Amino acid sequence: MSKKEGSPAGKDLVMTGCAGMAGTGLIARCLKDELRKRYSLSYWEQMCRAAGHPGMKGEELVLRKEPFYALHYPGSGGIYAALWQFCFANRIGVEIELEKVPLLQETVELCEYFDINPYAFDSAGSMLIAAEDGDRLAEAMERAGIPAAVIGVTTADKKKLIWRGGEAGCLERPAGEEASRLLSEFFGNRTTPESGKDGVNDQRTGGNKNG
Repeated sequence: MSKKEGSPAGKDLVMTGCAGMAGTGLIARCLKDELRKRYSLSYWEQMCRAAGHPGMKGEELVLRKEPFYALHYPGSGGIYAALWQFCFANRIGVEIELEKVPLLQETVELCEYFDINPYAFDSAGSMLIAAEDGDRLAEAMERAGIPAAVIGVTTADKKKLIWRGGEAGCLERPAGEEASRLLSEFFGNRTTPESGKDGVNDQRTGGNKNG
């Protein structure tokens, strides 16, 4: 792959795929009877397919031609956990616009139904990439049939800020995986998360983003 030398700080952060894809497929398969109380068989089947394609060959083929500085493969704990791990591994910070993080409608509905956080939901099958020109990389991914979006930037100050509705909160240390917690509630051995489902500290670090 076309990995460049140098710090990944001060770059665009591109995400491929969608947050919570793998978690959506897993929960749909494990809790079919519960979901069929509300959704049609065809829509439940769509939820099962949300996990997408196995492997990352398409993304890696694009990255052979498109330059990047660092990448990370999200998994258990979702995008929140992936951002924390990405920052720790590269000794950087991030500033993310939550509204730009891609979500499937099936994931949104499933998470609303079970009252769980889609950003702490298993996101295997997606990728986080620090690149100089995020728009160019996202467009290259889209041409290859891979959903991609610029969701924020990397920073040198190691802060992990999540912008939402014009306000920024600090990303908390990940507390666990929502899919595991939900399945424990249904099948026993219930666990209690160490922090709230939101994953972002309620203390705001700023007001208007443009202010």
